[in-house]
Parts: sequence; C-alpha cells; structure tokens
Amino acid sequence: MIRNIIFDIGKVLVSYEPDAYMDRLGLDEKAKSAINQAMFQNKLWDESDQGLGTPEELLQKFMIIYVYYMQESGYHIVQIVAKE
Repeated sequence: MIRNIIFDIGKVLVSYEPDAYMDRLGLDEKAKSAINQAMFQNKLWDESDQGLGTPEELLQKFMIIYVYYMQESGYHIVQIVAKE
C-alpha cells in the first residue's frame, strides 16, 4: 500500500533562483551573501524541506540566524519587532 507521495517541485514546476529574486529587490552583494548564508545555504533550509518543525519554529530560527549574518556583514540591526 502506498502511504506517502512526495512531490519535488523545485526547478520543475516552479523556478528556484534566490540570486535572481534578490537582484530584483536591489540588494547589494554583501546583503545577498549574508542572506544566502543565513537562509538558502543554511541547514535550516534542509530542515524546512523535510518538515522538521512548525513554520513558526523555523521562522524564529531563521530570524536569529539572519540577524547574526547581517551583523557579521557589517549591517546594524536597530530593532526587530515580533508579531505575537
């Protein structure tokens, strides 16, 4: 009996081009690098693909990592407002 069907839609049914997306947002290379390291090249990206954690839990982890990489890249984070 088939219990699960997994669809791998990335680069097949939808485009997956993080650099192109960031280019359209007008981000500079330093910001693109920080975002790539914090999100797309991070182990949390794989965890989200595997469904390990709720969207809220993963978002919280991504936000913490994002702030770290932005600060490491020389950006100053003044305030983060979390919606409760």
